Amino acid sequence: MGKLIKLLQEAHENKPKFGEPCNHCGYCCITEVCPIGQDLTGATIGPCRLLIQKDNGRFCKLAEDGTMDELLGIGTGCCAETQSEAIERLTK
Repeated sequence: MGKLIKLLQEAHENKPKFGEPCNHCGYCCITEVCPIGQDLTGATIGPCRLLIQKDNGRFCKLAEDGTMDELLGIGTGCCAETQSEAIERLTK
């Protein structure tokens, strides 16, 4: 469990703000499993089993060849909203 907490803390510290360009911190796939990941792995709780470490970032294994980018939302910006970001958005 300690390894997962350390991984989550590191990703959270490096996570861009919601909507900003992705920096491959992995926060989104550590905290939840997307519908495609759920269908393929049967997992509903993160970290997603399809998350891989590659070079200096974390990536979805399904995105390696680029054919799944649109379905996975790759290139659309950070899709993971933290609780503090949601509170900030709702209180503006």
